[in-house]
Amino acid sequence: MAHTQHATVETPVTIERKLRQALTPAHFEIGDDSAKHRGHKTASGGGHYDIVVVSERFAGMSAIERQQLVYSILAEEMGSQIHALAMRTLTPDEWRGSR
Repeated sequence: MAHTQHATVETPVTIERKLRQALTPAHFEIGDDSAKHRGHKTASGGGHYDIVVVSERFAGMSAIERQQLVYSILAEEMGSQIHALAMRTLTPDEWRGSR
């Protein structure tokens, strides 16, 4: 039988630690929208998060490649602690231009 781990208060900490370690972001934000989805039939099996990651590692990558990189870093958590992940992935130049 497969073991499913649900989102906990530690999940955002894990997400931030892994992304900071792998991407060395110039800026990082995480929002936890899980409470908005409690009781929804599809909400079991993980939390709902929203992240902004600004990293030089994204230079020269398409939006899809950036998302795939983030998903690969969080592969262990996807589908267990993370049910949904909205993300903005920017280079430092893009971040400066977007504010």
